Amino acid sequence: MFRSFLIGVTLLGLMHSAVAAQTCTGLASYSRGPIQLAGHGSVVTEAGIHQLGASLGYGRTNSVFGDVSIASTSADGVDSYLSYGADLGYQQKMGMLQVCPIASYALSNLPDGFGVNNSASTATIGLAIGAAVGPRQLQLVPTGGIFLEYERTKTEDSFNSSTESDAYAVAHLGVGLVLNTLSIRPDVSIPLGLEGADPAVGLTVGFNFGKH
Repeated sequence: MFRSFLIGVTLLGLMHSAVAAQTCTGLASYSRGPIQLAGHGSVVTEAGIHQLGASLGYGRTNSVFGDVSIASTSADGVDSYLSYGADLGYQQKMGMLQVCPIASYALSNLPDGFGVNNSASTATIGLAIGAAVGPRQLQLVPTGGIFLEYERTKTEDSFNSSTESDAYAVAHLGVGLVLNTLSIRPDVSIPLGLEGADPAVGLTVGFNFGKH
């Protein structure tokens, strides 16, 4: 059960890597406002894992962008816990496409049990590609990306501690709807070569504001 839980948590962490605002990730570009506030929800249905979170980001067009985030994750039969993360990316325009390398790092205080403390740290790197279609007032923004994540989990009690690490690959697909400064993006993360893992689906809603 706990192994399935960790796999589901890994997928939700990878979904967050594609959360940062920019057209390359299916959300509004920072050209519509240098600050973005976003809410995120995602679920791994087969594992019964749900996550709700929020992020605050800042960026500029054809430049560096990033955000900080907090999320609460819960699962059937497992206590909820908090995760804290940060993303950093760079937007590069190539014709109609936006191409963005993105890196992220997150810390999670996993549920404890029977005097054992569980925690995890995850580092992610990947590439997102997106393109906006339609007039500026109403655009469809398909996006896709590939991400690699390195996860390190730690278990410790009063006498012993142990660590385990794994590396995974996940493909991310989504279609954003951008109405001026409002972004709505359903998406799916598909594990690649990860035994026992199921796709995770999510929804992000963001709002850009502020003056350049």
